[in-house]
Amino acid sequence: MQNKNKKIRCIRCATLTLILGISLGLPAYAADDVLVGVGTAPAAEPGARNISGTGDESNSAALTGVADETENSAVSGAPALGDADYNGGLKMLGSHSTLTVDGTLEEYEWVKSNMAGRFMPYVIAHAEGNPNVIHFLYEYGHDAKSPDSFEYTAEEKKVFSQADSPAEAGGEAAQAADNPAETGGEAAAQTGGSASNVPLLMQWDWRWGYFWYGGGPAGLTGCAPTCMTMIGLGLTGDESYTVPAMCQYAIDKGYWVDGQGTSWSLVTDAFPNDPISCQNISVDEGSIASALNQDMPVLINVGVGKFSAVGHFMVLTGLDPDGRFFLNDPNNLENSSKSWAWEDLATEIQAAWAYRLQR
Repeated sequence: MQNKNKKIRCIRCATLTLILGISLGLPAYAADDVLVGVGTAPAAEPGARNISGTGDESNSAALTGVADETENSAVSGAPALGDADYNGGLKMLGSHSTLTVDGTLEEYEWVKSNMAGRFMPYVIAHAEGNPNVIHFLYEYGHDAKSPDSFEYTAEEKKVFSQADSPAEAGGEAAQAADNPAETGGEAAAQTGGSASNVPLLMQWDWRWGYFWYGGGPAGLTGCAPTCMTMIGLGLTGDESYTVPAMCQYAIDKGYWVDGQGTSWSLVTDAFPNDPISCQNISVDEGSIASALNQDMPVLINVGVGKFSAVGHFMVLTGLDPDGRFFLNDPNNLENSSKSWAWEDLATEIQAAWAYRLQR
């Protein structure tokens, strides 16, 4: 299970070398011949804007509502296409996003026209249909930069802070998980029947998506660290689990492999400071449902199919009363907004791991 020769096939921004794996969870309808070519842009450019308020003052122009006169000629002063704050600006990127495919059509055309050559061609081509990836690329084209520090939202804390007292919460949660059909529709939607404290985090969230991880911004390369962060938060309630910290940990441990992506070793070694066990489980409905009903979040790796053009990581967080699976897809809000029948997952999952906090 801890075979370092195995590699997570995750999407990478092609700014340095030819990349083999993809983690954007891109549409499966795209042709395979798009997945070739090398971008030529540098990894990061000086003067990238910082919206934290703690960075270089010369980079703090974002989110001021003042458009760059060289880019935006809108008479009203409202952000227009070509302005960094268009379509809600950087802070629209997160699990709270309300962006739509139709609402990002102009952004997508801008990205295709202005960012060709900055990534492998497939990065832009496969972003079609995912409004938040489009907006992420659009903001990246305007030198977006994640802040040096950030806070989790009240809604996120509401989910994972319940894990602060696992010994007290575990009994009730486990009892509910044993009888998911009795929890009721609303309760099931909130808890997933099990693994109820795992929050939904998006790899392209503005707070960390532009953190440089391996061969590109985490919004394009960081599906595995994002998933491990979700699991760590959900099991411990410890806010020190963040995507940037998990990315840095993977880099420091040598789990990022240039030209290939994140080593599978991160999957089993992401929580060295907490008593969290990891078990490789069979990819069948019974085994995965059993783990979820024991309040164990399940990490899944999927290959080419409906969730990804090449490969991707996601987290299963529970079951609804009908036995359908709740899914946290760190790249796709639409996938994360509904439950999934096993039939829709069975042919996609290549490997699965269940996690438990040892009490």
